[in-house]
Amino acid sequence: MFETWSIANAPGVKSGPALSRYLNQVRNVATTMDPIYVVVALIPCAKLWPWLGEQLNVNSVCGQSRFMFKYASDIF
Repeated sequence: MFETWSIANAPGVKSGPALSRYLNQVRNVATTMDPIYVVVALIPCAKLWPWLGEQLNVNSVCGQSRFMFKYASDIF
């Protein structure tokens, strides 16, 4: 997976305090609330990925956004 996604230093990728708080919140929602609230808790993540893609300008680096195409074809 790391080669496919061109991650040269996977151990160097660390989550910060904001991500840890977010994941703890999602875990809390998943274990203590009705399932519909998990969907609501995941909305910030769903909004984040398109924004990150725009910030990284993947099309200019990789051509035809091959990473997103690979991801999309794997899950769909």
